[in-house]
Amino acid sequence: MRAGMGAALVAASGVAGLVWLSTTRDGPARLRGVLGAFDVERMGRSAFGTAVRRHRVPLAVLAAGSGAALLLASPVPALVALPGAWALRRRWARAAAAREAAAVRAGVVGLCAALAGELRAGRSPEEALAAAARAVSGPIPAVLGEAIGSARVGGDVPDALDRAAARPGAAGLRRLAACWRIATGRGAGFASALERIAATLRAEEDAHEESLAELAGARSTAHVLAALPVFGLFLGSGLGARPLDVLLRTPTGITCLCVGLTLVAIGLEWTDRLAAHAASGAA
Repeated sequence: MRAGMGAALVAASGVAGLVWLSTTRDGPARLRGVLGAFDVERMGRSAFGTAVRRHRVPLAVLAAGSGAALLLASPVPALVALPGAWALRRRWARAAAAREAAAVRAGVVGLCAALAGELRAGRSPEEALAAAARAVSGPIPAVLGEAIGSARVGGDVPDALDRAAARPGAAGLRRLAACWRIATGRGAGFASALERIAATLRAEEDAHEESLAELAGARSTAHVLAALPVFGLFLGSGLGARPLDVLLRTPTGITCLCVGLTLVAIGLEWTDRLAAHAASGAA
C-alpha cells in the first residue's frame, strides 16, 4: 500500500515537473530528447499548450497535492492544494505584471533619450517617434502602436500618448505628451526638453530600484517566517511526535492546519501590499 502511494507521489511529481519544464524557454528542446516521437514544439504552440503554460503553477501544485494525498492517505493535501494553487497563481501573475511594468518604465526612459537623438539628427517629430520606438527594445513598440499610427496619418499624437500612459509603468508618457503639445504648438526646443524628461525619469527609476532593494530584506524575512512551520514539522517528526498524523487525520489538527495556512497567506499578502505601497510612495 505504501509502495503504491509512493509511486503515485513520484508520478504526480513527475507530471508537475514535466508541466513546468515544458513551458520554460528551453523546455521543448530538452524534452525533445526524451519524447522524440512527439512534436513537443507543436504541442506547446497549440491551444492546450497555451492553457498549460498560463496555468503551469496551479497545475504543478495540484499534481504535487494529489500525490501527497495518495501517499498520506488523506484528502487534506489535495484540498489545501486548491486554494494554494490559486494563491500561487495570483502571486506569479503579480510578479509578472511587476516585471512588465519595470520593462515599460525602462523603455519610456530609453524612448525619450532616443527621440531626443532623432530630433537632433534633423527628423520631424512624427518620423523621430517611429524611429525611436524601433530603436528601443521590449514592450515599448507595442505600447506606442496607436501613437505611431496617429503620427503617420497626421492625427493627435499627444492624445494617443496620454491613452498609452494608462498602461502600468507608462506614466512617463504623459510628460512626453505634454512636452509634445508645447513644443509643436510654440516652437520650443523639443530635444532639450526630452533630454531633461529622460534624466528625470531615469532618476525616479533609480530611486524606485533602490527602494525595492531596501524592501527585499523585509520580504525575505516574511518568506522565511512563513516557511518556519515546515521546519517545525520535520523537527517534530524527528522527535517522534508524528505531527502529520495529527494535522491530517484529526479534526483539531485539520482545523489548526487550515487556520495556520490562512494566517500565513494573510501575512504574506499584507507584507506584499505594504512593500508595494512603500515602493510606489518612494517612486
